[in-house]
Amino acid sequence: WPELVGAPVAVHARPGRFERGRLTVFVDSSVWLTELNRNRRQMLSAITRRFPQVQEIMLRVDASPS
Repeated sequence: WPELVGAPVAVHARPGRFERGRLTVFVDSSVWLTELNRNRRQMLSAITRRFPQVQEIMLRVDASPS
């Protein structure tokens, strides 16, 4: 995950479910949700280079952070 999205993002976001081409990414705060929404296209591009089956990402604040 850190290799795909970068270490700073990986600290605050984690991959979740993958269903029908959509990867849900959970973030630890609304601040990071806003930041990652701004860079959604770049994140999707990095992920699809490695996992072409991912067609879309959905960002959500993690309701149950670990």
